[in-house]
Amino acid sequence: MKLKIGIIVSLIFTALIIWSIENQYSFWQIFIAFISFIVPTIFLSALKNNVAFFFLLTFTVLFVYLSYKYGFTDVWVGLALAFTLGFPIHYYKVRHTKVD
Repeated sequence: MKLKIGIIVSLIFTALIIWSIENQYSFWQIFIAFISFIVPTIFLSALKNNVAFFFLLTFTVLFVYLSYKYGFTDVWVGLALAFTLGFPIHYYKVRHTKVD
């Protein structure tokens, strides 16, 4: 099952990158959105603290608002890449990890 999910995720990830290259999207906007959201997506289970969740939600809302206001439409590809890669990593690796 993990192999099938890995193949599907790699195909979607590669297709999004190829699609953004073909449509000449901004690399820096995609990169900044990807870097900003990959770590919170991977460590989603660590957000049991209300303060941390508040800051993440505030950052997300401000990020979405500012990208919409200033016309940075290419950040959506970076968000899609972060979620496409982050959720499977969270589900198959981080979620089952026990820290003592």
